[in-house]
Amino acid sequence: FSVYKVNPLHLEYYRFAGRVIALALMHNTQVGIVFGRALLLQLDRINVSLEDIKDADPFLYSSCKQILEMDPCVVDQDVLGLTFTWEVDELGVKKVVELCPKGNNISVNSINRNKYIDLNIEHQFVTSIAKQLSKFSQGFLDIVGNEKNMKLFLKSLELKDHDGMCMGVKVKSLSTIRRHILNIMAIKRPTARYTGSGRYVYF
Repeated sequence: FSVYKVNPLHLEYYRFAGRVIALALMHNTQVGIVFGRALLLQLDRINVSLEDIKDADPFLYSSCKQILEMDPCVVDQDVLGLTFTWEVDELGVKKVVELCPKGNNISVNSINRNKYIDLNIEHQFVTSIAKQLSKFSQGFLDIVGNEKNMKLFLKSLELKDHDGMCMGVKVKSLSTIRRHILNIMAIKRPTARYTGSGRYVYF
């Protein structure tokens, strides 16, 4: 995620992507991508928990679960050999990041293992992509107008409905969702056309 250090325009691509996704969702246009739960939670300013990364990073999720389920006595013997640090690869260069001040000197034990996991998740799913996510959100806001509209927009969609819309899967509640969003944002008032048999088509 350090490409922006090489290409100054890199972050602007995320802003452009935010605009495209917002427009696609507003106009029911499939763009062939799927958002992870962790990303949607961040866009809605909600903290990401361990269970939220289960699908995004199964390996990390499994590792964290094992640490939490280990016998406290075993963990306190420092068999894990972990400290409050995380190794990252930036353009081929290995770098150790401290998850908290003086994290390199703090060993993970049965008392602080929950904090270690929380900080680890925060670093990987929040801190490390903060600049990119900020630009993406900015692009999204460029289309929906303000943060209040953005929150209402996101809350009106279930994760499965959002992913279905992006991937081109038919969503049962799509027409209801679309009318709700457009009414909230006052972008366009939906109109109805009678098609017979007691049915109306909204557009």
